[in-house]
Amino acid sequence: MRIQRLIGLLAGFALAGMVFAAPPDAAMLFTTGASEVAVPAQAAGTQAQEQTFEGKIMKKQGQYVFEDSTGKSYMLDNQEKAKQFEGKKVKVKGTLTVVTNTIRVSNIELDES
Repeated sequence: MRIQRLIGLLAGFALAGMVFAAPPDAAMLFTTGASEVAVPAQAAGTQAQEQTFEGKIMKKQGQYVFEDSTGKSYMLDNQEKAKQFEGKKVKVKGTLTVVTNTIRVSNIELDES
C-alpha cells in the first residue's frame, strides 16, 4: 500500500516537473503534508540521457544486477537479457533512474577490453 502511494506521488512529481522545468542536475523539493521530499530532477520529469555503464552482471537475491568497478549495484529492468551475461564483464547501454537505482536497458554486450 505504501509503495503504491509512493509511486503515485512520484508520478505527480514527474508531471509537476514537466510543467516547472529545472536545470538538468538540480534537485526539486516537494512538500507532502508534514514532510518535505528532495527528488532528483531526473525523477521530477526531466529527460534522462542514455549512457554506457561498464562492469559485471551478477545475481543477487534472485535478481540480475549490474555491478560497476566500485562495487555499486544497480537493478536492471530487463532480467531476460541480463541472464545470459551472468558473471561476465559487460557494457550496458541504458538510462539510469536515480530514484529507483534501476538501469532501463537498451543493450548489453560483452566488454572485450
